[in-house]
Amino acid sequence: MAKENTLGVLELNDSGLKLLQGSQVLLDSPGFALVSDKQLLVGKPARLQAKLHPLQSQNKFWQRMDTEAITSQNPKCRHHADLIFEHLQTIKNTHKHIENLVLALPAHYSQTQLSLLMGIGQHCQLNIIGLVDTAVASLSSRAVVGRHYFIDLHLHQALISQVDVDGEVRNSRIEAVPEAGLNACQDLCVRLIAEQFIQQTRFNPLHKAETEQELYNQLETTLQACQQQGESTLELAGYKAKITLQMLEDNTHALISKINRKMGNYSGQLFITERCNNLPGFAKAFPQAIVLSSEQLSDNIHQHSQAIVGSADGLQLVASLPANKQIPEPRQQAAATHLLWQHQAHPVNQTLHINKTQNKPLSELHDPSSICAIKRFPGGLKICDIQADTTMVNGKSATEGQSLISGDQIEVASLPHPFTVISVVGKHGA
Repeated sequence: MAKENTLGVLELNDSGLKLLQGSQVLLDSPGFALVSDKQLLVGKPARLQAKLHPLQSQNKFWQRMDTEAITSQNPKCRHHADLIFEHLQTIKNTHKHIENLVLALPAHYSQTQLSLLMGIGQHCQLNIIGLVDTAVASLSSRAVVGRHYFIDLHLHQALISQVDVDGEVRNSRIEAVPEAGLNACQDLCVRLIAEQFIQQTRFNPLHKAETEQELYNQLETTLQACQQQGESTLELAGYKAKITLQMLEDNTHALISKINRKMGNYSGQLFITERCNNLPGFAKAFPQAIVLSSEQLSDNIHQHSQAIVGSADGLQLVASLPANKQIPEPRQQAAATHLLWQHQAHPVNQTLHINKTQNKPLSELHDPSSICAIKRFPGGLKICDIQADTTMVNGKSATEGQSLISGDQIEVASLPHPFTVISVVGKHGA
């Protein structure tokens, strides 16, 4: 077993690779590289010049994790794998005291990609002793029994993990939301700020590469100030513009809604990373979310080190961990009993049919215009006899026999209002 004081955790997220020792962040290095004929920069130095040299900038090598060739005359950098090597080698050279390393990484990498990563790590002389799913490790000490969601942002995509907890914590499904990552969010904010400069000062900071780069360099500080104070004043090239949090939240609303629509039904909690929470609009869109930090991830990995650390000759991605038995199970949610339609609750005694007819959308007897049926089963309700693929539950196509819980929204294309599944307790309830 590795000594605690020599064990490091490397969180592989291309928006910022974080190296941690215990609860201390030693390094935060974004997945950028700047490749010229004679020079190579990786991490933050490369990001700080990306807009100055866009043709030399690379930022997809961690997402691709392959040997695809890049346009480069630099003999050290022929393909994406070379850039990954250079990034890891830089981390290794600046933190040589870390003798053993556990990698926390997203579950979307294939076995081929993981094998390539391990080969590169070995070439860098990194002593990688464990691989663990970031979503599973993040929730391993926090989640109660149930179905939860974990949202994280990478440079080019958002990742939504469905994490089920019973005797163990496991990532049951992962869904990528392309073009909804940190880059897209930042680009939206930069364009909004540029528009405000034009409106307030007639100066366009995107007209020159130097001021565009400076705007990106100041963006994180500006967003933090808006989050904390509600507004911020940004100065570029002698011009000043005021930016409000409301402007930024309105601007990112469509992108965050795209992430929200990809989430399925869940009976537990919603977790998001600090990367998400630091961007305008996330806290407003997900007020119930529990924010998790990289420091908590590292602490959890140390707690579960015996289950994560494997043999050097055959490391596998750890996709499940024991659940924390000290967390009490939540109180049993009341079973769904009724459908709410325009402020009227309709009991589902045995079967309730949803029909196309707007003046009579619900009936206990089968109707020729029936779209689907809501049936009562032990423990709750299910949607059955689906006749049209336009029937939606929580924004996704309904599936035959799908269980329903309180709060679910059922939409039928021919009807103007959704049905809401609710629980009515007391003498009329279940």
